[in-house]
Amino acid sequence: MIARNKQPTTPEPTARDLAEKHERLLLRCRQECRQVLYQGAKQFIAGLHWHKGEAEAVVYLEGRAEPVKPAEITFIKEPE
Repeated sequence: MIARNKQPTTPEPTARDLAEKHERLLLRCRQECRQVLYQGAKQFIAGLHWHKGEAEAVVYLEGRAEPVKPAEITFIKEPE
């Protein structure tokens, strides 16, 4: 009998998994004072808030009074 090298397969990430990863990266950028991109401009994250009962966080950027949806923010370089 020939033994086969089987690699364990990892499941494809769901939309929820990707959203949670994005929020973890936002938190890390906040903690490490890394800039993020919002509407083509470099910004610093002033705060992240998870309101009870809401599915996603609310992000506040330095110099902006209104909150921003996390999906509207992109990373300049993904933190390691």
